Amino acid sequence: MSLHPKLESTNLAKINRSFPMISRPQLISRLLLPLALAAGVFGVSQPLVAQLKWEETTIRQELELGQESAEAEFRFENSGKYPVVIRDTSSSCGCTTAKLERTTYYPGDKGVILAHFDVGDRTGTRRNTVRVVTDDPNNPSTQLTFSVEIPTLIEFSPRLVFWRKGEEITKKTIQVQVNPASGLELAGVEADREGFEVELAKGEKTGEYAIHVTPQSTKMPERAIISLQTEPEVENRRNFSFYAYVR
Repeated sequence: MSLHPKLESTNLAKINRSFPMISRPQLISRLLLPLALAAGVFGVSQPLVAQLKWEETTIRQELELGQESAEAEFRFENSGKYPVVIRDTSSSCGCTTAKLERTTYYPGDKGVILAHFDVGDRTGTRRNTVRVVTDDPNNPSTQLTFSVEIPTLIEFSPRLVFWRKGEEITKKTIQVQVNPASGLELAGVEADREGFEVELAKGEKTGEYAIHVTPQSTKMPERAIISLQTEPEVENRRNFSFYAYVR
């Protein structure tokens, strides 16, 4: 907003008397310089930059058949001018934990967050995240992603067969594929109840099997969990079962 011409002339005249040897452009530059410096000091025109620099925030691994766990190292460095405190690390799944060497990192310090993943009975692609919370106002939170590809030991198609109450008694088939690299063979099948008859048949290709299931009756609701018996035996057999229903 400009001043009234007379007021502006009067003010400039007073300033010129205080700085008699300075030209008008020089005078304006001297008056604006403190404002520009203040803007720089308080970060008005400076972009916000995170203190911690990560080598990578996403790590992918393909696991071996039978591998029980996996680990990934997320490395970082404090490239800023002030110390950074890591306040918390939390994971998206109980199967993943994060370990930290210490919590405070001074300028120039390097560190690593170790993510540990337990396979358990999981298969396929698992995307697990670790959230890192710091006291850095420019970047208070960072998400790290640990993605693992777990080979499938055994597959069912479908995993459930059912009959309607009163439906005609018919045989239904489950196709089973055992990973050839596992060295496993199916030795038999067993149902936890007596309401279904099950039969195992070996396919033409390595690892291929068919399981035929027939209900003894469809007059009343019935259900059973049908499990595979393998040679050699497998300790964790949670993924070695499928389901049959009359409903």
